[in-house]
This record gives sequence, structure tokens and C-alpha cells, in this order.
Amino acid sequence: MASFDLKKRAWLILSFVVVAFLVSGCQGRPATFTDVLELSVQRVTLTEASEAVSWEIPVPTYLPKGYEIKEVYLQGSSIRLLISDGLIEKELVTHTDATGTRQRYEYQSKMEMRISWHSQSVAGGLKLPGDRVNIGEAQGVILDAGDHYDLWWQPRPDPQQPGQYEMVLSASKLFSKDDLVRITESVPIVAPSATPAQLPVGMEKPRWLTDAEKAKVVEIALKTPEAKAARDSYGAYRTAFSWEAIKKNESGGLSLWGFDYEMVDNIPVNIPKDAGIFLRVEIYFGEPERLLMRVAVNPDTGEVANVESHGLKIIPE
Repeated sequence: MASFDLKKRAWLILSFVVVAFLVSGCQGRPATFTDVLELSVQRVTLTEASEAVSWEIPVPTYLPKGYEIKEVYLQGSSIRLLISDGLIEKELVTHTDATGTRQRYEYQSKMEMRISWHSQSVAGGLKLPGDRVNIGEAQGVILDAGDHYDLWWQPRPDPQQPGQYEMVLSASKLFSKDDLVRITESVPIVAPSATPAQLPVGMEKPRWLTDAEKAKVVEIALKTPEAKAARDSYGAYRTAFSWEAIKKNESGGLSLWGFDYEMVDNIPVNIPKDAGIFLRVEIYFGEPERLLMRVAVNPDTGEVANVESHGLKIIPE
């Protein structure tokens, strides 16, 4: 009887040690990693993102149980998908680095994916240190970023054409490298097609605008989500005006030409005759100026055709 009790006690102790080991192993792997969002990003739906970048966003058809795409963000021509099994809480924090001080949203991420399309091959290819993995007919690289993994890959829909995607799947170390490969293999890789979104009709030619018309266009520009976020971050701003000619190109994207506001009667000869003309509001945010945002608006209809942002460096005196 005593021998049986000793064996039972030994098994209980062994079981406790195994469970403790497994739990400590899970706790040693970070469940989340810290990431940030610039205030200039625009939260959109997948449909709105596809319309904005002129191609359908490829998304994973497989995700771990309970996980789904929670939020979609647009920044320029790049898309960012936040993937989680719960609510993603963000905190507005102030960052100071070599470029100065600015505010951004900080959050704990479990998984996210960045996607961009390049009509020409990405210069240099995928020359990154890390573990090489096969993703369908493409090759990817998994980098150990400390508290998470980054899987980079650049699939090309048509090997005979130069266009290719650039994708990065980031995930906490709760997920294995095999999990990342399985998720990326589920992303359908098809060549971008023209989006259903229509470019707003522009003016046939520029004209001199009244102060009231300019003020109205500035009001429209400042109401865009990107400008609202920049005002919240930087506060002070000033505006200037120029013209922007826009035309859809063969890849479904936009071709842009900018010229001075005073060139109303002297449009540059390189601008296509069928390009739409928009008043471009140039908004310089910050004091000193840290961000330049350009918003193209048709002053006759009030429609916004394009928004782009550029960081400004401070030149030491």
C-alpha cells in the first residue's frame, strides 16, 4: 500500500513538473509585440482600400482559429491589415528621435500584414538575412525580430511580367514559423486589375480662382481623414496652391503632373490633353514644418481626387 502511494506521489510530482515546464515555455514566448501607427494613416474597409490603390487587396484565406482581419489602414499606396482574436487597443504617445518629436498611436499586435504593389521589380530583390522558405512558387525569408517573426516575400503573378507584390506578415512568437508559411500560402496571388473606383472628373483647363473659391477648397482639403489626423498631431499649418493634372495609367494607378498656380495660361506641354486638372492644396503641418500634405480637389465639384503626404526634414541652421 505504501509502495502504491509512493508511486502515485511520484507521478503527481512528475505531472506537476511537466505542466510547469510547458506553462513556463508558453510564457517565455511573447504573446504580442509593440507597433505604431502614424496619425496620417487612414482607416478604411477592404473595399475602400482596393478602390484607393486601384487593385484588389489579396488577403489570407486561412487564419488561425478565432483570428480575423480587425482593421485596415491605408498609407499612400500601401495597405496594412491588423489581425487579431480580440479588441486592439491603441494609446496616443509622443515619440522623440533624431527627426524630432511627434505623436503616434502605439498598440500591442498579435499579427499584421503589410501589402504593396510594384509595377516594376523591386530593386535588389529579397536580399535579407534569415530562414529561407518556399511559399508556392515564390521564396520568402523569415526574420527573427526578437519579440516576433517577420515573413517577407515578393510574389510575382506573372513570371513574364516585371510587376510584383511586396508583402510582410508579422506575428508574435505564439505562432510557429510553419504557421506563418501556412497563412502566406493561403494568399491568392493574381495580377492587379483596374478598380471599380472612378477618378473624379477634373477641370478641362485651369482658371484663376477667387479668394472665396480658394477658401472653400482649403476647407474641403482639411476635412479629409488624412488632414484631420495631421492637424490633431501637428496643430499649426499653412497652405499654398498649385495645379495637379491626373490621369489613369495602364496599370490602373494614377499618373500625376504638378505645375505652378500662376501657369494658368501656360500649361506645360508634357501634360496629356485628356488629363483632368485639379487645384492642389499644399498643407504644411507643424512649427517648424514637419509634414507636407497635397490634396487635389476639383474646385467646381468639390471632389477630392488624390491625397499624398511627404515628411519634411529640419535643416540645421
